[in-house]
Amino acid sequence: FLADVRAVAKGLIHYGLKKGDAVAFMCRTSYDWDLTDAAIMACGGVLATIYDTDSAEQIRNIVNNSDARLLIVQDTDMRKKADGAVEECPSLEHIITIETGGLDEIKAYGTTVSDEELDERIDRLMEEVGFAPMYKKPDLCSIVYTSGSTAAPKGVEMTHEHYCQTALNLPAYMPDLLHDKRNTILLFLPQAHSFARAINYIVVSSNVRIYIATGIKTLISDLQAAK
Repeated sequence: FLADVRAVAKGLIHYGLKKGDAVAFMCRTSYDWDLTDAAIMACGGVLATIYDTDSAEQIRNIVNNSDARLLIVQDTDMRKKADGAVEECPSLEHIITIETGGLDEIKAYGTTVSDEELDERIDRLMEEVGFAPMYKKPDLCSIVYTSGSTAAPKGVEMTHEHYCQTALNLPAYMPDLLHDKRNTILLFLPQAHSFARAINYIVVSSNVRIYIATGIKTLISDLQAAK
């Protein structure tokens, strides 16, 4: 996983993604969700969430509201919804489709970026002493948008402190669950949802393993595999 994150992060750096630049992301709960999220954060980017059920209009609203430079979608159906967005959204430069090899293209694009250059970027985002993020407490990590089921999606600005405090502090309050390596978690919530994101980060700072459900229809079999 770490090697994949670094490869995608290198590609984003080569593309020119800078700290504070937004990337809109439309994807179902999956390994690729975690990979893309981590790679964007490694570059200091801001991930703007789009639910996989959002409409073409909602995609454009989120891209425009977040000033996203890139839009990453999971499959060709989502790509069809985004057709024309580059022309209609002033900040948007490019649309990447994972299903047709988009992440592999990003990885290939980053082959000219050395490990040292990536580490330097990460180091600039870290404090000189210790391993606490250099991101100031109010620094933006993500813009989490509502599903838009009742009105246009509304964005909530989430800072690095929001997620870090939850991930680092919760294990102390739930040690029987989070400090036992035998325990597992099956994630099926949409990762565009803030709670699902928090679960991802909590798992990283604990000893449990996470399994990602392939969909609601396979939830029972996924649950058996995750026991």
